[in-house]
Order: sequence, then structure tokens, then C-alpha cells
Amino acid sequence: MQDTVAGAGLEGATTLTPITDQRVIDYATDFTRQQALLAIQTYEAGKKVLARWPAVSAFVPTDDSPLMDGNTRAPLTGAMIWNVYYRTSEFVADLEANGNAKLLTLYAIIAM
Repeated sequence: MQDTVAGAGLEGATTLTPITDQRVIDYATDFTRQQALLAIQTYEAGKKVLARWPAVSAFVPTDDSPLMDGNTRAPLTGAMIWNVYYRTSEFVADLEANGNAKLLTLYAIIAM
């Protein structure tokens, strides 16, 4: 006999068969939940980046002027800083589009 659970608000669904395949359970535990959490953390960090941007944007050149921060790696440039701002803005806007649909999907996963 197969275990069943009540349909979770699905139209016409009366029962759902629980997923018991250990491969799927392991994947969901190891990857799905972790990826949702990472996406939320990235979103929240992005919101902080966007909030701070107005205070510094006027001082960031849009060209390849190097950032002299003393880092021993290849220096960041003004253009790189602007590009990260743009990509962050796009990422946040995408998650917030359509009434936060994508964002709410991720929050639902990590809230479980």
C-alpha cells in the first residue's frame, strides 16, 4: 500500500504520493534547500549594495581607472564596480518582479 497525503491546494487533486526515493531526498536536502538559501542571501546582500550605492556612485568613474585599495590581486576598475552594481540591480529587480513571485518561491522553500 502506498502512503498518500492530502492535495496541497491543487485543483482536482485528491491525493499525492510522497516522494520516498532517497536520491531525490538527498538532492533536495543537499542542493535545493541550499540553493534557495544562497539565492536569498545574495538577494539580501544585493539590497544592501543598492542602498549604499547613491552615497558613492558620483565618485566612481565609468572607465578602467584602477581602484587603489592595496589589494595584491589585479585591481578592480571603475567600470567593474559599475558593472557589479548593474548586475546586482538586475538580480534584485528580477526577484522582485511580478509581485515578488520568484522571491516568495525562494522564501517558501527556506521557511519549510
